[in-house]
Amino acid sequence: MSFKHKILALIPLSVKKNAIFNRLVKYYEVFKYRKILKESPKHYESVIREFKSKNSKIRFGVYIAYDSMFGGKKLCEIIKNDDAFEYVKFVIVPNTMRNKEQMIATYNATKDFFIKHYGNESVIDGYDEKSGEFLDRSSLFDAVYIASPYELDKHKFHSLSYLSKQNLLPFYLQYAFSHFKYGDHVIAAVPGVSFLWRVFLNNKFEYDGFKKFSLSSGKNAKISGYAKMDDFANSQIKNRDKKRIIIAPHHSVKSQQLKIANFLYYYDLILRLPKIFPNVEFIFRPHPHLFINLENYGFWDKEKIQNYQNEIKSCMEYSVGGDYLEIFANADGIIHDCGSFISEWLFSGKKGCFVSFDGAVFNQLSKFGKEALKFYDIAKNQNDIIEYVKNVENEKFTNLNLQDVGKNITINYPNASKFIVDEIKKTLKSE
Repeated sequence: MSFKHKILALIPLSVKKNAIFNRLVKYYEVFKYRKILKESPKHYESVIREFKSKNSKIRFGVYIAYDSMFGGKKLCEIIKNDDAFEYVKFVIVPNTMRNKEQMIATYNATKDFFIKHYGNESVIDGYDEKSGEFLDRSSLFDAVYIASPYELDKHKFHSLSYLSKQNLLPFYLQYAFSHFKYGDHVIAAVPGVSFLWRVFLNNKFEYDGFKKFSLSSGKNAKISGYAKMDDFANSQIKNRDKKRIIIAPHHSVKSQQLKIANFLYYYDLILRLPKIFPNVEFIFRPHPHLFINLENYGFWDKEKIQNYQNEIKSCMEYSVGGDYLEIFANADGIIHDCGSFISEWLFSGKKGCFVSFDGAVFNQLSKFGKEALKFYDIAKNQNDIIEYVKNVENEKFTNLNLQDVGKNITINYPNASKFIVDEIKKTLKSE
């Protein structure tokens, strides 16, 4: 942890949320990074000129630590079939904030996912497990999609700040909708995000947040729509006899910056639901960090976690990692407290249930988050969850008005990925 983050950790959360405090922090950061903020646009102009002088195809890379954060399935599909690009390669990035055992386990799971879906020749190691060496792969690419905006969980070679200085065009597209003030106060304010060639945002709410909180004042940002959901339009709907409901608890059991997890309030109910509703199929899909955080923060030990996971697997489907759009398409409802799923589920046109037993979420919502949750039932206790399942089972809900949803959520759907690819080509291949 850097000295700056150690100091920030000592400051009360109430102070961090203060608008004046945030402006002062931004002014300080802009002054601190004024040189690189000034030089970044010139650097990218130089990168573009040099690339055009070679008259070559675009070598495209994805830097990814978790398959669940991957928002570029359609993006990579378009690039793979476009003659302007030489290849698409996936650099697997270790999360250095985890202990070594967890880091390697996650690294290998992510690597296996991309090998399975894109082939061994398309996957590149960002880490050598035998030597413990972190690998710089930046020279292999002309344009790079960075799936995570955070800096502290990466080795230098895989960070936004480092890639922004290399001979390539790095960009970030949102791995989730920004439903919380956290998205503005934390993600937009990450210095490295402002050093990137582009930041592709989902809607005007997010763009306004980037203008206000990013060090670049949003000068490198564009509204593209939410590329991650483009492939949802191609989902295969399967015939089924029973209603299916996803249960997706968030990981933030200890977080002070984003306090939305309710798992410890209703983990016992999750196990009872299949008995209460034998004619409903449940799919348990926890956030990848949930059980890691339960152990790391001392809530549950490994034995309790293993026992709970075994019980879950004995009574319902357990879904971990990977592409979940097919699961969404083939479900009739969802019970969750995950920020990213709030708007993603709305693409289905079905009513969802958002869990907030202590009501903490409502103090953290952005303006956009408040708009998105209007389309949900809110569960304030276990009985509310049971009532929601009853309503799904008995088909009491009507489909959502996607025209209303589309004003802020389904922008450019299902062509947000094409918008981004066109932006890359327009920059690197135009005369």
